Amino acid sequence: MNLKAGYMDYALNLMAKNETVWVYDARYYYRYGSYGYDDIYSRNRFQALTDGTYFVDDFLGRHEFKAGFEFEYSWDSRWRRHNRDPWGYGPFLYVQLPAGYPPDQIPKDLNTLIDRVIAAGISPTGTYPYMVHYQDFTRRDWKMVFSGFIQDTWSPTSRMTFNIGFRFDRQEGILKKQGQERTPVEYPPGSGTIYDPRLNETIKPIVWNTLAPRLGAAFDLTGDGKTALKVSFSRYYIANIMQWFVTVNPNSFISWRVHYIENDGTDPNYPIDPNNPLTRLRPNPARLMYSFSATAGATIDPNLKSPYLDEFIIGIEREILANTRFGVRYIRKWDRNLIEDVDINRLNLNFYKALYSVKGHDAIFDPGCWYVFAPVTAVDPWNNQTVTFWRRTDGLATPSRSFITNPPGANRDYDGVEVTLNKRFSDRWSAIVSYVWQKSRGLIGTDFDDSWSGASYFNDPNAHTNALGNFGYERRNQFKIQAMWQGPWGIMISGYYRFLDGQRWTRRVRSTDLGVTLPQGTVTIWAERRGSRSLPPLTLLDLRVEKSFKLPYKAGQIGIFCDIFNVTNVAIPTGVHSISSSTTTIAGKRVSFGELTSLTDPRVFRLGARYSF
Repeated sequence: MNLKAGYMDYALNLMAKNETVWVYDARYYYRYGSYGYDDIYSRNRFQALTDGTYFVDDFLGRHEFKAGFEFEYSWDSRWRRHNRDPWGYGPFLYVQLPAGYPPDQIPKDLNTLIDRVIAAGISPTGTYPYMVHYQDFTRRDWKMVFSGFIQDTWSPTSRMTFNIGFRFDRQEGILKKQGQERTPVEYPPGSGTIYDPRLNETIKPIVWNTLAPRLGAAFDLTGDGKTALKVSFSRYYIANIMQWFVTVNPNSFISWRVHYIENDGTDPNYPIDPNNPLTRLRPNPARLMYSFSATAGATIDPNLKSPYLDEFIIGIEREILANTRFGVRYIRKWDRNLIEDVDINRLNLNFYKALYSVKGHDAIFDPGCWYVFAPVTAVDPWNNQTVTFWRRTDGLATPSRSFITNPPGANRDYDGVEVTLNKRFSDRWSAIVSYVWQKSRGLIGTDFDDSWSGASYFNDPNAHTNALGNFGYERRNQFKIQAMWQGPWGIMISGYYRFLDGQRWTRRVRSTDLGVTLPQGTVTIWAERRGSRSLPPLTLLDLRVEKSFKLPYKAGQIGIFCDIFNVTNVAIPTGVHSISSSTTTIAGKRVSFGELTSLTDPRVFRLGARYSF
């Protein structure tokens, strides 16, 4: 019988270094001002689990029964305070300089930037400059999970073993009364449509009850205990993360755009401060509120399903020498019912669902699927091929309206082959050698934004362009060696060598570089199938040397160790500039398409000590 409990108190606090708004030049990727906001984010979790094992030896073979129960109660608090400009808006100001500046002439300070923006001319009906204004808020969310499992490792004969198990989970997302200090917002002004951030009662946007099987079998092929054929199928329901249901917490983000024009100083409400270059711009009275978004307008699908991963594995393992086993496995995984937010004021979801059953992934590019987007084409100078951008047709007047659901096409798939050679510790040494071939593909990737539904695949067709492909974190071929040797005098030497294919990347193009002006601003799309290219292979060796000392009076022992990371000090690219239609500037140097933007860390030494008893 086991009983475990734990508590976590985690604070992720991000603080702006000053009170200035964040300013971004969409042409040359330069940032000015500050981080723009304070984000005080705490997460707390209490967990407990218990399990027990019971053996039965005389009922249709041998059984090892195991059952357990788990409980989790989590809560978080997020306080967002946003910097404001002198007119009370903030924290994100977007501008766009004219094309053609060499790296040494790109403004390095905010004053020069505003000079250049004004000199280039500002249209009162243009896209730039604009401020994305956010309201401040303090949000709280809760989650509760009850889980139970039962499994049986059953050996009906000496050569056959079955593993049969089931896991039940009840997951609840909870939003309690909050936001009473906030004020409802009307959009469009004068329309009577109210977005109320106040939550007046406790609600549970998500309640899932799931039952997942775990099935496996192992067979001794040769009868001598040295060769095992193994096969398994398992379903894993993905744990409910708060990001999925806080999207419908009304006491959260409310934002809109404010267009800016040149301030001539004639309006006494907008005095120019010679010490603050931002006062040389002012809100455009004709465009004070557009591109509106509020979680108070979001809803969740009442039939929302828990996302899950199915896994099938088949493999064979053989003891080829004493304490040494060789194995080969095939692994197939597929994720389904993945959750995404769909902007149902932009995407005709019912039409898309019907069309998807006929056209599959390409249905998303049918103009009939979109209420406020229309395609516009341009010629990609890289290959003289036609590419398609999508422009907003509503003047950005339509508010966002998120609908949390399981849209068709929100999938990912994985295939892998794993070859291993495992030398267990004996004769003072051990080693593991492995080779993996893998291919991960689909629409919903494994990077941070994709993992919590933060991408815009069902809000903006530009995000969908060439999005179906291989994921960025995939390393197609992987070869690894881990070894450890126990030397004399209590010295332990271990090493880790790996040769990994480079991660995948994709060529991109920007709308403005191709002469396309879009009302929503500069848009960047993938110009080829996602993951079409790969970075150079990664080859690294790490070493550790450790010496242990026994303390007197049986007080335990101390281990002193030295880690050496990247022993050979190789410099391998880990990032490149992926936009072929324009250059960027890094450390004052112009960087073109495919050129280096980041490297592996250099050789690092780390000294440490460990006490054990």
